[in-house]
Amino acid sequence: MKKVRYMIGAAGALVLTPALGTLTPAAHAATGQSAARQSDKTVSPNQSSTSPAVSRCGFLSNRSAHSGQGADKFQGFAYFSNPTGQCVDYTRGILYHTQTGLEMRTRLYRNGKQVYQGYVHGGANPLHTKFASQPRVVADQACEALVYSTDTARVAFGPVCENIPG
Repeated sequence: MKKVRYMIGAAGALVLTPALGTLTPAAHAATGQSAARQSDKTVSPNQSSTSPAVSRCGFLSNRSAHSGQGADKFQGFAYFSNPTGQCVDYTRGILYHTQTGLEMRTRLYRNGKQVYQGYVHGGANPLHTKFASQPRVVADQACEALVYSTDTARVAFGPVCENIPG
């Protein structure tokens, strides 16, 4: 059995996985995600060829923004790997009450041009409705909005946008 090597660098703790020959942020390793899931590509039919999906970004930083207050608060998060060129690994959204019939629309922009758009259904518990997408696209701004499943052109909450530092 091969040894797993640990390296500490300027970007934080990284795990070298010899079988895959790749570097993985320690935060990903700690989540227990399988290596197969981390290497899946996410490609949207609405995605521009100017910003191709990558097999993985990792995440080292995140930004958040919100709209509304109290139970009507919607908070969006963008998780990105700045050292790999503003690669947005995934986005999350939390609505601070339970509501069905919504999807989170994620739009990513690079230099003011939309390079990705995707929709995901959420999951509800008694207190929140949560959404997550994994675009893995190079972008300098991420925007999330909750739209109605029956009419995705109609925004229910948001949008909220996070600037990705470059």
